[in-house]
Amino acid sequence: MKKILIISAIIIVAALLFVLSQSTKTNKPLAKVTNNQKTEKSQNLNWEDFQIQAELENTVVIDIRTAGEYNAGKLFSDAVVDFDYYESDFEQKISELDKDKTYLIYCRSGSRTGKSLKIFEKYGLTAYHLDGGHKSTPAGSLK
Repeated sequence: MKKILIISAIIIVAALLFVLSQSTKTNKPLAKVTNNQKTEKSQNLNWEDFQIQAELENTVVIDIRTAGEYNAGKLFSDAVVDFDYYESDFEQKISELDKDKTYLIYCRSGSRTGKSLKIFEKYGLTAYHLDGGHKSTPAGSLK
């Protein structure tokens, strides 16, 4: 009888530990960021999370590709396109952005946006970039 109680106690403890370990895992998409809520630093987003974030209020999508690149198609029809990474006024344009908005930036491969995050942070802006750029999106994503 004593062995049965010990085995039962071990099983109960193991079950509780399993349940607790499962409840601490998060499978949620990116937390929604509002204008009253700022992230401590910029982040990389995969395509799915980028799309979710793009739907939120006070979010602006910025395409930092060259004119030739965005003329080939955009990921978002309302993306701002006059922020060419290679233009001399690129940083100045960023410095003039509204700090109460959240910015999603993308380029072709993610390299330029990855470098641009530091500039957004320098001016106190919340920015996310599409990790891997539009090349990481499913075929047919450019419109």
